[in-house]
Amino acid sequence: MSISYPGTNDIDEQKAIQYNITEDDDTFLEEIFEHTFEGIEVIITDTSNHKTLSLEEYLDLASLGAAPADLNSVTITYEVYNNTTSMNLTYTATYAWYTGTKPTSISINTYLASGPLKYGAKTKRGTNSHTLRNVGQTASVTAGGRTDFWQGGFDATINYLGLPMSKHSSLSDPYLYNKKAALYPTWQDSHSRISMYEPDRADWPEVPASQRVSWGTKERTEYITWYHKTYGTPPYPIHVGSQYEIHHIKPRKYGGTNIPSNLIPLPVSFHRTVVNSWWTNY
Repeated sequence: MSISYPGTNDIDEQKAIQYNITEDDDTFLEEIFEHTFEGIEVIITDTSNHKTLSLEEYLDLASLGAAPADLNSVTITYEVYNNTTSMNLTYTATYAWYTGTKPTSISINTYLASGPLKYGAKTKRGTNSHTLRNVGQTASVTAGGRTDFWQGGFDATINYLGLPMSKHSSLSDPYLYNKKAALYPTWQDSHSRISMYEPDRADWPEVPASQRVSWGTKERTEYITWYHKTYGTPPYPIHVGSQYEIHHIKPRKYGGTNIPSNLIPLPVSFHRTVVNSWWTNY
């Protein structure tokens, strides 16, 4: 069983305004785009039958009074970190600690996999094999360079005095990164509580400019009128040249329309520097 402690890519609205994001504010862009998602795996081993149990399986047996008496355990922590400078992701598994008998070694294969759908099939983009013998040792793999939903994982075999236990596998949650390995930024409008949701695919085809929906003063005015009627007047103006402007959550370049559910007000600097930057590298 995986016990995950994910990071967050939600951007605090007041922070973005406070920082007054500019093209040169690399520090803030790193705060937005670079995150570490962490998790922990507790692998319980039964040396009497060379089997491994997840923590959940062990607790189920214990609740029935049927848990094996002589057990050992190994804990492996993991993290997925993205680096927008080197444009890749790194998945690292760490041999954190053990209880009971110390394993002679842990044979572990780490990998990064990606695909166009969040919960669809993934293809392994990088793999690496390691042998860990001591607490604190790590096993890493690096990959990237494409817009996809990415996951990191490992397959581990715990060895005791040369006797291998059954294999244990772990897989992190999927997150969307673009080809620069930038994490997709999310946003919630403080007035309407509208959220800039994550795209449902990572392979939207580009629509020719001549076939994209139009977006000008007429369309912009229609949305602002709808917004005010639906949510009331916000404490900030929404128009070109003001503090906020309107963003197409699914860009027109990739088939997005002008329906209200595809539109959201964003702070100008956040929109133009952060969000547009992400889509430039889609």
